Amino acid sequence: MQLSLALGVPLTELRGTLPEADFRVYAAYLSEEPDLASRLDWWGAQLLAAAINPHRKPHARAVDPTTLMPRRWGRKPRKKYAAKPKTPQQWRATLAGLTRSLGGTVR
Repeated sequence: MQLSLALGVPLTELRGTLPEADFRVYAAYLSEEPDLASRLDWWGAQLLAAAINPHRKPHARAVDPTTLMPRRWGRKPRKKYAAKPKTPQQWRATLAGLTRSLGGTVR
């Protein structure tokens, strides 16, 4: 559904024009990288915590960014939202594994 919305193309039209392998690649990418809205929520919470914490009272506890997150994640976001970006070598290994799982060859 996200792909359909991003491209502005109805889902039924995508099913007829996009091969299943491309859908699988897109699904694998989404499982590795959260959507933009999810990342913005996490980044925004970090920025707010960074702006609030220098102004807290002496010896007061620092504000935890997860307490500033929208409730749709519950109390704590999944750790992958705070993870460092993958290196080019890690992306190459991920995509090579995906290519092999779909029957392709990696050079």
